[in-house]
Amino acid sequence: MNAPSPFMVMHSMTADRSVLDGKELTKQTRRRVMSFARPYRASIVGFLGTIIASTFLGLLPPLLIREIFDSAIVDGDGGYLNILFLFMIAAALGEAVLGLVERYLSSRIGEGLIYDLRVKLFDHVQRMPIAFFTRTQTGTLISRLNNDVIGAQRAFTGTLGTVVGNAITLGGTLIAMLLLEWKLTLLAIAILPVFVIPARRVGAGLSDITREGMNLNASMNNTMTERFNVSGALLVKLFGRHRGEAVDFGDRAGRVRDIGVKSAMYSRVFIAALTLVGAIGTALVYWWGGHQVIDGGITPGTLVALGLYTVRIYIPLTSLSNARVDIMTAFVSFERVFEVLDTPNAIEDTDDAVELPTSTRGAIRFQDVVFRYPDPAPGTPASLGGGETTASADDVLRGIDVDIAPGQMVAIVGPSGAGKTTMTSLVPRLYDITSGAITIDGLDVFSEHLIVYERVDGLPEIQVYELKSGESHRIQFEDASYSIWSGTNPEFETSNLRFGYSSLRTPDTVYEYNLETKTKKVLKRAPVLGGYDSEQYEDERVWAIGQDGTRIPVSLIYKKNLPRNGENPALLFGYGSYGYAYD
Repeated sequence: MNAPSPFMVMHSMTADRSVLDGKELTKQTRRRVMSFARPYRASIVGFLGTIIASTFLGLLPPLLIREIFDSAIVDGDGGYLNILFLFMIAAALGEAVLGLVERYLSSRIGEGLIYDLRVKLFDHVQRMPIAFFTRTQTGTLISRLNNDVIGAQRAFTGTLGTVVGNAITLGGTLIAMLLLEWKLTLLAIAILPVFVIPARRVGAGLSDITREGMNLNASMNNTMTERFNVSGALLVKLFGRHRGEAVDFGDRAGRVRDIGVKSAMYSRVFIAALTLVGAIGTALVYWWGGHQVIDGGITPGTLVALGLYTVRIYIPLTSLSNARVDIMTAFVSFERVFEVLDTPNAIEDTDDAVELPTSTRGAIRFQDVVFRYPDPAPGTPASLGGGETTASADDVLRGIDVDIAPGQMVAIVGPSGAGKTTMTSLVPRLYDITSGAITIDGLDVFSEHLIVYERVDGLPEIQVYELKSGESHRIQFEDASYSIWSGTNPEFETSNLRFGYSSLRTPDTVYEYNLETKTKKVLKRAPVLGGYDSEQYEDERVWAIGQDGTRIPVSLIYKKNLPRNGENPALLFGYGSYGYAYD
């Protein structure tokens, strides 16, 4: 691994330390992060291996130079010098090759993590209900998909590699220096606090203005996202806010400009100070070491090696002093990604959800529907609209009962705010109703049963399917011809089905049918005045053959024991409309 540059150290020292406020790297977060890294375990091991190997190769050149000065040159051994030369070339080539491998593995891990996180985030967000998007700013979601995903990726390709590389570089270099000459090593380290303490102060100041700049840029991005679309532009034009919007945007852009100038000066001071410390440390090593060479305490080769090693310890040591902030910053990005992934979806299909058949006719029924706009789902973070109370105090829709036949054109009229658009958005389930039921083609779904309303020979039937066993049965009725309709069944975890029923001899009745015992009981029946007794009547369903051979169902009702001699008067009623059944 190549030694980190002063700019990388400056980036580390100026990291936002506010991420540490109240933050703790929990076991759950670490486990979830590792779950994303698991597919790349082999690549991560190889990545760390190349960093370690490259770091140790970087320690060889100063030792080889020491041998050149102290042995090859002093002894006048040209052959040994040639061998040392070849070793230096081999070390440089090896480090270059390992750098290429490291970069390949780094990009493979990083781009793979970005892909996994973005796809998972996108899939989760696009499945959220419409209510989620009405509360969450678009800019916030875009930032999570872009900035936070890239920040999370840096945890493995940037932070992990940098910390490991710096630790090995520092440890290996210090060991080599201490073995060569421990007094000069301590002298080189002694001046580091003179730089680190002021550098941390400069870094804190730069961190503050950098955070302010990022917040201002995010604010401007949100403003542009909201203003540069049809609804936003229309709002500005309707209220004539062009000048006010430009002034407000200009103030923020001006502050970003000023921050940029100040940040550039802070950065230059930091880089100059780090370079100066390196120069002073090297000068001290050569000054004191030179005296030791003159006094015979160390060899010239040892002094040169120590001078080369001195430059290598300042940058890693400074960077490692801020390692905790770097690690926490990377993991905070993961937490922000997990925040979105953990945002609950208020509208979820159950595992037993049944898809509408491809032959869906499109008969829509609203049954005593009540709707009010909901609050955010419990567990929604505040940054994504959680904690807000957006539910309407009053019902937007109340007691809606509508039957819409397949192909029927329906006009929903009313004043603005009456719930016309809301009503149409309930059919595709953009929102969940508060109570009641909406069925398509009469499908009622329960946790363990599917109820299908169908017609056989023009007669309505109710077919009950058991979802676990796949078995089915048809609800039996006593009358020969009748009409049925779905009742209000808002409970999913139930084995009771409510439906309406009427026939030529039975008035409107609400039944409750037990799906397990296959028994039904009367909950309510419309009274009939005049002492009506259904037991005095019989009904019958027969077929008449039309002139074109079509079978036409005919429902008959008459008193029991009525002589059927063709001499009794009859009331005949008929209706036909392009296949639309009339019960």
